[in-house]
Amino acid sequence: MTKNKSLYYRRSKGLRQNQLAERLGISEVRVSRIETGRTVPTPELSEQISVMLGVTVDEVFPRNQNTKGEDNGFVNS
Repeated sequence: MTKNKSLYYRRSKGLRQNQLAERLGISEVRVSRIETGRTVPTPELSEQISVMLGVTVDEVFPRNQNTKGEDNGFVNS
């Protein structure tokens, strides 16, 4: 399973969870759940997060490939 890299990129930007949450207009709890993979953000929120972190959506939320090579999209934990 591939985990998202939002925590890594947030920390590399020197942002705290509450700062990212405020800039995105979401709760700090939601940021935490996204970072831990407990919830998957909407495509729109995924785009906002990637823009805020200065990377592509695919860099933050890598797509998982099953054994047949088919794209499964975002990974739900």
